[in-house]
Amino acid sequence: MNPLFPKPKMIKSIFQLNIGLVLPISIVLAFVLIVFTILDIAYARRELVHLMEEEAKALITSISTAGVNAMNSFSVIEDLAAERLLDNARLIEQLDFTRPLNSRDLEQIAKNNDLFRVVIYDDSGNRLVASHTGLGWGNQKPFSMETLNSMKESDSDERVLGFRSNRFGTANRFAVIKKRRRGGFIFVNIDSQEMLDFRKTIGLGNLFQEIARNEGIRFLVLQDSSQIIIATQNVDSMSTFRDDGFLRQSFIAQETLTRFTTFANERIFEVVYPFDPSDRILLRIGLATTHISEAIRAAERRALLSSLMLFVFGTLLSSWMISNLNYRQLQRAYKRIETYTGSMLSNMSDAVLAVDHRGLITLINKAAEKLFAATQEKVVGQACAQQISPLCPYLESARQSGKGENYPEEHLALADGERIVAIKVNTLHDSDGVLDSVFAVVQDITEAKIAEENQKRYEQIGAMGQLASGVAHEIRNPLNAISIIAQRLYQEFRPQDGEKEYEDLSRTIVQETRRINDIIQQFLQFARPFPLSLQNTDLLQIIKETVTLLQQQAVSTAINVSLECQALLINGDADSLKQVFLNLGQNALQACNEGGHLLFKCSRVGASARIDVIDDGRGIPADEINKIFNLYYTTKEGGAGIGLSIVQKIISQHQGAISVSSREKQGTTFTILLPIKE
Repeated sequence: MNPLFPKPKMIKSIFQLNIGLVLPISIVLAFVLIVFTILDIAYARRELVHLMEEEAKALITSISTAGVNAMNSFSVIEDLAAERLLDNARLIEQLDFTRPLNSRDLEQIAKNNDLFRVVIYDDSGNRLVASHTGLGWGNQKPFSMETLNSMKESDSDERVLGFRSNRFGTANRFAVIKKRRRGGFIFVNIDSQEMLDFRKTIGLGNLFQEIARNEGIRFLVLQDSSQIIIATQNVDSMSTFRDDGFLRQSFIAQETLTRFTTFANERIFEVVYPFDPSDRILLRIGLATTHISEAIRAAERRALLSSLMLFVFGTLLSSWMISNLNYRQLQRAYKRIETYTGSMLSNMSDAVLAVDHRGLITLINKAAEKLFAATQEKVVGQACAQQISPLCPYLESARQSGKGENYPEEHLALADGERIVAIKVNTLHDSDGVLDSVFAVVQDITEAKIAEENQKRYEQIGAMGQLASGVAHEIRNPLNAISIIAQRLYQEFRPQDGEKEYEDLSRTIVQETRRINDIIQQFLQFARPFPLSLQNTDLLQIIKETVTLLQQQAVSTAINVSLECQALLINGDADSLKQVFLNLGQNALQACNEGGHLLFKCSRVGASARIDVIDDGRGIPADEINKIFNLYYTTKEGGAGIGLSIVQKIISQHQGAISVSSREKQGTTFTILLPIKE
């Protein structure tokens, strides 16, 4: 028997006995329903506001990312245009050096290479010859002497002048200038109107206006501490840092904040995002609250209707209907923000993969596609174990246990080699507690771990070097005394018996003390800091010179030394880096058999230059690979065990990282990461 519901006969007798209880019971029931309705509306309002807050944060993050990408894309286009013009200027200078070019030559070159103008100036800025001799030829003002003098004084023989107006001020050009070996300068430009139009198309201002066309967006503003930088057309003025503590709080805390406020006599939901902390720039977006207000009003109407139904049909039925209606409302709100969460997933740098309760893949973002060399079209709906086998054991473990788990450091064998990742696996359950899906967030920490290991190794080697330096100094003085005494004994004294043995022993003492002194000298060389002369350095040129030297050394063993490298500019010490590459290359030559191969390969990876030194030699045993950077550890007969320690130290001084992978009888790869000079 349920104690909450007495038998019908009992109810009937109570009502028959005291009909006056109907009104008090009705009042109590109505009060309970009113309280329940108020609480339910408040809860729905909080949930909807929370959903809108998350939706707004995702939107403003996407807008910020789109803005940054727009600015970066134009910079790339500008760099490509500059490089094309410089290539043409170099070609023209070479042709002109072979024989002086005339106007017809320049006109033909400009036509063939889609150039607007090509002009040759003398050292005083006067025109000598040009590809075009139109209106005003001979009356033009000399070229800016300030620019020419600046180039004469600089080491560079070429310069990108960028965007310039023509002499009439009616058109825009993009130009470069190059020194001429015959004296003077070569000026080359193109019509830049299409580039400028493209910049307007992808610029922040146009982006803001396009986004503002969405009926849910009330305004977009980019402002610093004193003024508005960019805003949508409907914005005349906005609150400043000085008079708005909310803006100051967002900037100081460096986090995205939200609030309800008023704009143009309308209640809106505002989100503030620190767009550029270094320049005190904030991105503000105002969202209409119409849909959330309508949702809240709809929830209120439904709650009142449900209360009436509860009053008529009973507490149990009414409670169920309110819960059902609220669930539907939340479901609709969830669908509205689903598109925004999809945008967030696609722009995340971490890989995200989800499977359902059967182990079939339901979601994969772009970062996961790149990490696991997969595509959404190919893997979604397929069994995880067949498509993403390196990650699936972690998802399967959570699917079987029904619980998520964190894996702070895991090694995954992927198509491009082994990667070190941090994996966070979570589970989602339905309202009945039944497992619905499992998802994993995978962060690639390979470069971070390599840098961490290099730093630890650098600190250990530094400590060992300092210890060796101290011991070396203490040994050196008595060692010198022993050497001097041994030399004097050898030169000034002769025993009556065993003279030959006496000479051999004395000579051995002198030789051994010298050998110990040489070892001490190596200790001291490592312990001293390497003074670096950091400057803009062409990495390709350094590696070319290294390969040339190694090719000469490899002739006798018929080892093929080759290079696959692109031009990369870093801030480094050329001599120290050449020492690094020579050391690694010579080690590789010693490890290779006759007729083997040694490859230097370099490329750009994000903000770093990656250099791989790859050989097909005998490889390094697995139990020794973690020791090779240790000071005084060597596998070569007669080796001092200092070379790779010095290599690691130089790379660390360049804020870089070095790692090694090897298989016995298959070869070894040393990988170096160095920051690129932007």
